Amino acid sequence: MNDPIQVLILGGFSAGKTHYGAQLLSRLYHRRGELQLRQAAPNLSLFEAALTKLSEGMTSEHTSRDLYETLVIPTRNSAGDQIDLVWPEYGGEQFDDIAKKRLIPPAWATRVLESNHWILVIRLMSIKSEYDFISRPLDILSMSSSTQASQESQKSSVAWFTQSSLIELMQVLLFVKGQSIVRRISEPKLLVLLSCWDELDVQIGERPRDILATYLPLFCRFLDVNWIPESLLTYGLSSLSKKLSSEVPDEEYKNKGPESFGYVVLPDGSQSSDLTLPIASILGR
Repeated sequence: MNDPIQVLILGGFSAGKTHYGAQLLSRLYHRRGELQLRQAAPNLSLFEAALTKLSEGMTSEHTSRDLYETLVIPTRNSAGDQIDLVWPEYGGEQFDDIAKKRLIPPAWATRVLESNHWILVIRLMSIKSEYDFISRPLDILSMSSSTQASQESQKSSVAWFTQSSLIELMQVLLFVKGQSIVRRISEPKLLVLLSCWDELDVQIGERPRDILATYLPLFCRFLDVNWIPESLLTYGLSSLSKKLSSEVPDEEYKNKGPESFGYVVLPDGSQSSDLTLPIASILGR
């Protein structure tokens, strides 16, 4: 029997990895998705706090900067392929530091080397992108000052990251992987998952690839130039469907259960409640 396919989940500070991991586990346990558990997942304590808070209708706390543990979620798809979701649970600042310091800790290097599929979770509202005529379309430039002030207020609670930092980060990971960009990349396959989709000012039916190009044109161009189309996917993700408080319970969440919430936006702009679908899709391409 072939070794399981290794899918590595990556993401920086406040990207939404913990909520997605908790909601994904909930889907797997309720058998609501394209992927199914093939055996019990160990070390569920990594997501225990998040699952408890969500079941109470509240958001979970930010993962400690000093934490680094790994949960391997053993799954299989409808074709019978075995897939290990390698889910490092860590303070997102650790991931951001890789680009800043251009150094990768041994634990990170091991996971990068062992994986051949990467899922990069990006929260667009935490990425700093200047408003200019080169990188931003005219409809964004023409936003009213009040709209911009509102968006800046939303962004103030998260750490700034830049497009150039994202590119630096990908270059470091590719270097550790031993992957040259002299030729376009076929492996590792890359899935860009745009998290917190519900906080973006987008219309139903808009494609995640177009939204990525609007918000992060330089980074999007970097991906298009260096990956072959068959090995690059972009999905939208709303793990919670709506904003939750850390103190006031949401009664609808408590009554229906967190597994009833959350959705993904497919490349064509359509939506699905199957949070396992992005992972299944990148494996099937």
